[in-house]
Amino acid sequence: MIQGSENYKIHGWSQDELPVPTQKDQDLMYQAHQLTNQLVSTPFSVLDEASQQAFISGLRAIALAVPAS
Repeated sequence: MIQGSENYKIHGWSQDELPVPTQKDQDLMYQAHQLTNQLVSTPFSVLDEASQQAFISGLRAIALAVPAS
């Protein structure tokens, strides 16, 4: 499970139905992460260090406030 078994559970798969990711799956996930990093680097690059830390703190607060599924 590239993203973890919890992602599969929320889509209705049981523990014994979980697929085993292949090397190709892992490579594609890596490529997706690299593309995401490229896409968000420009918009977030305008933030100075203090703004970056404030943004991260805000995201962490949101994550804590959202109930786990």
